[in-house]
Amino acid sequence: NPDTISGRGIGLDIVNQKIGQFENGEVKISTVKGEGTSFSISIPGGFTLSTFQLVRCGSNVLAVPYKSIESTIRTDRGFYDSNDDGFLFFNGNPVFTIDGRSLATDKTPQEEFGLILKHMDSQGVFLVDEILFLKDIPEERLTLIIEENQYLYKVSTNNIHADFLYLNPAIVTM
Repeated sequence: NPDTISGRGIGLDIVNQKIGQFENGEVKISTVKGEGTSFSISIPGGFTLSTFQLVRCGSNVLAVPYKSIESTIRTDRGFYDSNDDGFLFFNGNPVFTIDGRSLATDKTPQEEFGLILKHMDSQGVFLVDEILFLKDIPEERLTLIIEENQYLYKVSTNNIHADFLYLNPAIVTM
């Protein structure tokens, strides 16, 4: 019986939506009165879902591979400093923005959040204005289009331009 927390089909709806992201993916439901209900889930082979953290940087929405994010931070819970070359650091980690490695200035960055990104042996803080939500995308439907910034790509899914850009986590290696 349904109660205030469970039994209303919300969980099954989420499963159905996720399976529906796959071409030819489906959930079949069969009920026999007095015996019960069975569910059959069909997922075509060869599909891989990648999870992305969507964030806002100014007017841009960026997708960052979730597996490259060590943690999220609030920039009011730490300190900025700089090294002898004038590069900016937050809690000892090099700081990056959409434009790349940040130089220290007399102004404190305005971004309220950061992602601690890890790529290969490098780690850095990527500053963002807002942390939005997670999004799963089938890798087979994802096309990245490199333009002028080698770390920021336009995204196309099923040949339709997405409303977000892809941030290459290799930005923390520059």
